[in-house]
Amino acid sequence: METQKIEIEIPVHIMSAMHKSGEELIKQMKIFTAVNLYLSLELSLEMAAEFSGQSKWDFEKILAKNKVPISLINFDDYKSELNVISNL
Repeated sequence: METQKIEIEIPVHIMSAMHKSGEELIKQMKIFTAVNLYLSLELSLEMAAEFSGQSKWDFEKILAKNKVPISLINFDDYKSELNVISNL
């Protein structure tokens, strides 16, 4: 799998205030970003899990812990799909 490295700069005093190592912060930022990209429908559940560096199962647990629905299908979408299927 090919990857691309992205660098960000964070002021030292902010890092100190967070009491996290650079590795801990990177892990947290990847998870936070993955959850937000999943919620905005920019990434599927599987891709968000990969982005976060977590297994799909662990990413689902992270979503549940943060009260984020695992399925983003709303009732109207579900109803619409049922209508399509019933007309086949």
